[in-house]
Amino acid sequence: MSSEKKVIFLLLLLLTLIVSCVYIHAPKLVKDSEADVSFEPTQLEVEPIINSSTDKIIEENNKIQKEDNNLYNKTEQEPKVFEVEANIEEKAENDFVQESVDVVKEVVEPLLTTASKYIRENDEKNIEDLSIATQKLQIEINDYVKQNPVIFKRAGYKTTKKSDKTIKRIAQFLEDNPNIKMEIAGHTDAAGEAKVNQEISFARAVTVKNRLIFFGVDKDRLIARGYGEDIPLVPNSPNGYSKENRRVEFNIVEE
Repeated sequence: MSSEKKVIFLLLLLLTLIVSCVYIHAPKLVKDSEADVSFEPTQLEVEPIINSSTDKIIEENNKIQKEDNNLYNKTEQEPKVFEVEANIEEKAENDFVQESVDVVKEVVEPLLTTASKYIRENDEKNIEDLSIATQKLQIEINDYVKQNPVIFKRAGYKTTKKSDKTIKRIAQFLEDNPNIKMEIAGHTDAAGEAKVNQEISFARAVTVKNRLIFFGVDKDRLIARGYGEDIPLVPNSPNGYSKENRRVEFNIVEE
C-alpha cells in the first residue's frame, strides 16, 4: 500500500472514531443540560420564602426594641428604689461598725496607770496611753525587776555586780523591742533631806542609764530622771526608812 493510501485510511479511521464518540455521549450531555436548566426555577421559588422570613424577623426586632424603650422610660420616671435601699443598707452597716468600735473601747481597759507625779515630755506618754501589747511588756519588766532589783552601795549611786544581771536583761528587752523608749526612774525613801534624796535618785538613774549604754543600748532611747522620795510604793517608817521605796524603775514612755 502506498503512502497516500495509508494517510487516507488513517483519516477515515479517525473520523469514524469521532462520530462514534459523539453518538455515544450526546444523550448524556443533553440530560445534564436539562438538569442545569431545571435547577434555576427552584432557586427562584426559595427566594420569596427567605425574603418573607427576613421581613418577619425585622418586624419582631422592632417590636422588642419598642417595648425596651417603653420600659426604660418608665424606669426613669419611677423613684430610685434601689438607690434608697442601698443607702439604707450602707448606713446600717456603718452604724453597726461604729457600735462595735464603741463596745471595744468600753471593754478594753488599761492594764496599768501612771502616777500623776511622773514627768512626761515631748512625745512621751503614760503607760495607759500605749498599746495593750506594750502594757503587757511593761508588766513583764516590772515583775522581773521586782524579783531582781537593782542594788546600790549604801548611801551611794554605784551599782553592785549583782545588779548587772538585771541591767543586762533590760538591755535585752530593749534589743527585742527596738521601737520603744524607756525612762530610768530613780527613787529613795524619806530618810534624810528631800533635796539630797532627789540628787541621789537622779545620780542612780544616770548610773543605770550608762550601764545600759555600756551593754549596747542607744542613748537616745533612754531618759534618766530622779524623783527622790516623792513617789513611794509603801508608807515609810517613822524615821523615813523603807527598802521597797529605794528602787530604780524602767518605764516605757514611747513605742
